[in-house]
Amino acid sequence: MMKIYSEQPETDIWIRLSNYTYRNNIIDYFDEKNISDYDETIIDKISGALHQSKEYFDASKTSSMHISPLLLYYGYTNLMIGIYCLMTGKDLDIKNHGMNLNIPTESKKIGDVEINIKDKNNGALSLLAKFYSDIEGITQMGKIDMSLLFGAIPELSSEYVKYYKTKPSILPIERMNTSKGYIERINVKNQLLKDATTELFNLPQYKVNYMRTSRVEDYIILRKKLSGSDITYSSISGKRYFQLLNVREATISPIILNMMILFALSSLSRYQPQLWFSFVNNDSTGERLIIDKYLSTITRILPNYLLNFFENKELIYTKEVDSIKEMEKPLTQKELIELMDTRINDARFT
Repeated sequence: MMKIYSEQPETDIWIRLSNYTYRNNIIDYFDEKNISDYDETIIDKISGALHQSKEYFDASKTSSMHISPLLLYYGYTNLMIGIYCLMTGKDLDIKNHGMNLNIPTESKKIGDVEINIKDKNNGALSLLAKFYSDIEGITQMGKIDMSLLFGAIPELSSEYVKYYKTKPSILPIERMNTSKGYIERINVKNQLLKDATTELFNLPQYKVNYMRTSRVEDYIILRKKLSGSDITYSSISGKRYFQLLNVREATISPIILNMMILFALSSLSRYQPQLWFSFVNNDSTGERLIIDKYLSTITRILPNYLLNFFENKELIYTKEVDSIKEMEKPLTQKELIELMDTRINDARFT
């Protein structure tokens, strides 16, 4: 994780990305990465995609909720495709979005809208999921409710649990320094978070990288194997969490999750104006607060996610020098005793 002090994070992120709107910088990048088999038109495509993306994001900030999802989806997908072309020197053969919607007639909740995932060969979602999430068969998900996707966005976690009253699709973790390294724990005081741990423990990638857990008061103590990999994700604020949505033993990255959400919201805005207009102007349930917060935060978050992917770094932009911490806390005496007992018991059976 690299912390970068910035008074204007959005501006600085776009300056970094906009370096690759210039032909010479694109060619220099290709040379650095030994990318030689490219068509000259790909340079204009990269430059144009990044330029358009920035303008779509900027336009969304001065637009109402009636059309901002559409602008953000165009801006985000342009940025995703531009970075793909930059990193590979190749274009994508995209024929369609790779998704469509099922809109329930008996419910007015946006969270009940279903996304159908289709076209594994030429759908934008499938092609980009292979690149950004290393997922070959995202179409095997079939369909997924919007509420599950909202539950996978760390910036919405508190509002999500309060409104939807169901377990989220992520689990926040705390990391604590010990003499042996760090230990991870999950606060399960909230019953919905406790329920979500069952899904975590059943994930194949969790079983490969972690040993048995132990419970200490309101916390579940996780113990990673010595050879275990870090399978957590970092939010833009620097806090760690487990992602529970997965396909064929691979978790779906935040980059792809947000693409799916924006597709659905933009489709409702463009193709279902009667439903979207009524929701935006007349919602009395509080669901609009969740979507309003989502739309207002992703202009900052999504370019940061893609910049991180492009540079293969966790870049945390912050206005405060000491604002980012890994939630590191010393173990209590009771937790230390519990940990020692668990390790002694493990040693007896190995």
